[in-house]
Amino acid sequence: MQVRRHPLRLAVLCAVALGASRAIAAPIVDGASINTGQLVIVGSGFGPQPPRVLLGGTPVGSIVSYSTTRIVAALTSTIASGTYLVQLQWTTGSTAQGAVTVGAIGPQGPRGVAGPAGPAGPQGPAGTTGAAGPQGPTGSAGPAGLAGAQGAAGAAGATGVTGPLGPVGPSGAGVDPLPVPTLRWDQVPLAYGTFAVGRGPQGIAFDGTSIWVTNYDGNSVTKLRASDGSVLGTFAAGAAPIGIAFDGSSIWVVSFSDDTVTKLRASDGSVLGTFAVGGNPQGIAFDGTSIWVTNTFTDSVTKLRASDGTVLGTFPVGLTPFDVAFDGSSVWVLNNGSDSVTKLSASDGSVIGTFAVGSHPGHVAFDGSSIWVANYYSNNVTKLKASDGSLIGTFAVGQFPSGIAFDGASIWVANQGGGDVTRLNPSDGSLVGTFSVGTYPVGVAFDGTHIWVINAGSGNVTKL
Repeated sequence: MQVRRHPLRLAVLCAVALGASRAIAAPIVDGASINTGQLVIVGSGFGPQPPRVLLGGTPVGSIVSYSTTRIVAALTSTIASGTYLVQLQWTTGSTAQGAVTVGAIGPQGPRGVAGPAGPAGPQGPAGTTGAAGPQGPTGSAGPAGLAGAQGAAGAAGATGVTGPLGPVGPSGAGVDPLPVPTLRWDQVPLAYGTFAVGRGPQGIAFDGTSIWVTNYDGNSVTKLRASDGSVLGTFAAGAAPIGIAFDGSSIWVVSFSDDTVTKLRASDGSVLGTFAVGGNPQGIAFDGTSIWVTNTFTDSVTKLRASDGTVLGTFPVGLTPFDVAFDGSSVWVLNNGSDSVTKLSASDGSVIGTFAVGSHPGHVAFDGSSIWVANYYSNNVTKLKASDGSLIGTFAVGQFPSGIAFDGASIWVANQGGGDVTRLNPSDGSLVGTFSVGTYPVGVAFDGTHIWVINAGSGNVTKL
C-alpha cells in the first residue's frame, strides 16, 4: 500500500512496555505522533539496535532515524482515522506496545518560505578555501610526467577510458571532476579518524576536495575538508535535508519536509536556488547534465536541468522510491515499497524495465558494469547486470544494510544494525572484510582515496 503525504495528521499514543517495568530499564513507549507519512515514537530503553515496528499488525517502512529514546519510521500505507496497535519488537526478545489514535486530516497548509536559507551568507569566509576545488583539473596538467608511469602500471590503460584519467590521479586531489559527480569511481585511479557533524546525519557526497553531509535533524549541511576532516562550514538547507549530490560545480540537497531541492555553490555554500519537486523527496543523482530526485510519497522521479533547476519531467516508478543511481546511459530507481528497481532512459524517462531485488531495498550503487542494491530487511545485497537487469547474485552482509558505494575496486556496505561496514569483491561478491565504525551507520561515500561512513546515531562520520 502507498502512503500519500498529507499536510497535517495528529495522533496520540499511550504505550506500556511488555515483559518488564521501568525499574529494570525495559523498553518503554511514552508517546508518539503521525505526521507527513512518518510514525515518530518516543520513550526510553530502546536499546542499541532498531526494532521491527508494526502498526495495526502490519510492518511499517524503513526506519529513518533511531536512538535509545526516539524512533522515526516511514509509513508505507494510507492511515485512516481510528485507533491502531503499535508494536516494537527487538531481535533480543524485548517488546513494547501501545495504541495510536489518528484524527481527521486538516486542510493543506501554506508552503514555507525558503528564506531561512539566508543565514548561510555569513559563511562566506570559508568560500575562499573551497575555491581551490575548481583549480584541481588545471593543476593536473602540470604533473603530466607522473601520469606516464601510472599508465604503464596496468593493462587498464589500454582501455582508453581509464588511461586519460591517469594524469588526474597524481594531481593535487587525485580526482578527475567528471567521474566525481557521476560516481564513476571505476574510471578514477586509486592512490583516518572520526569527525563530528550535525544532528541526525543521513546523506553524504564528495565534490573533489570536500565531504558534504546532510544533517536531517539539524536542517543543515556540513562541509568537511577531505584531507583532514576539519569543518569548513555549516549551511542551512531546507527542512529535514536527506539526499545530497554533486554536479561538478554545485551541491544539490534534498529537503524531505519541504518537497524541494536546494542548489548550493560548492566553493562557499551560498544558495543558488531552491526548486520544487514531488512529495517527500529523498534520493538524488546527477547524470552529467540533469539532476534526478526520487519522490517517496508520490511514487515518481523528477528530472531537473542542472544549470538552472528547470523541471524537465516527472516520471512514475514503483512504490516508495528511496534512492537513484546513474549508470552512464540509464537511471536506476530503487522502489522500497515494491522490493524492486526500475530502469529508466536518462534521455526521456521512459521505463526500460523493472527488476525484483530483496526486502525493503534502501540504497543503490553502480560499479561500472553492474547495479548493486542494499536490501535492508534481507541483510544482503543484490547484484544485477546493468545491461539487462538480470540477476548475477545475492550476497550476505551485516544487519540492516543501508548505504552502499563503489570505490573503483570494492563494494562497501554500511550495516545500520551492526555498527560496521562490509567490504565485498565486486567480481564475485566474496567478503573482503568487516570494519567497525560508529552507531547506526546509514551512508557511505568514497573520496578517491578513503571511505567515509555516516553514523546517524553518533552524529559523526568515520574516515577509513
